Amino acid sequence: MEMLDALFRHATEGIIVVNRGGVIVMANPSLSPFQTSEGQFVVAFIIDITERKTQEKRILEANEQIHKLNAELEERVRQRTAELADATRSVEKSQREVVKALEKERELNQMKSQFVTVASHEFRTPLATILSSSSLISKYSSAKDDEKRQKHIQRIKFTVNNLTEILNDFLSIGKLDVRVEENMLLKGC
Repeated sequence: MEMLDALFRHATEGIIVVNRGGVIVMANPSLSPFQTSEGQFVVAFIIDITERKTQEKRILEANEQIHKLNAELEERVRQRTAELADATRSVEKSQREVVKALEKERELNQMKSQFVTVASHEFRTPLATILSSSSLISKYSSAKDDEKRQKHIQRIKFTVNNLTEILNDFLSIGKLDVRVEENMLLKGC
């Protein structure tokens, strides 16, 4: 208590202690006390700091609100950045999948073109054989040419069977191609 009393008496600034009713109960000596015939008086400049303290409180509250809003904004930015990064990765993955699918499609089209070229050749040769043999058969009209006719008939039969096998192979490859495409669709390629 002595320390508080010493601090109160030796303070460089004027300190006034008031009770709840607003009556001054103590004033420190730095307030320049003086005495007249009418009594003891104190000269003091009193500044009401209530408004300043109210403003300081408002500023502190505003700063807290600003900090809170900044933190929320930073969190939103972090979330949006993460979402954007996820979306970018997803787009890049989709692009890679599309490029891969296009490459497979090109390969498949190239294989189909090669197959059509080979199949065309494989069909034309037997058809030419059938055509030439049937033309020759029509020229062998006498009985003595029966052996030659039979030879060409056998050639036509063999070629038709060969052509049938080629056609069956062609159809099998077509079915295989359809299965490959179905599997690619199921896998999402």
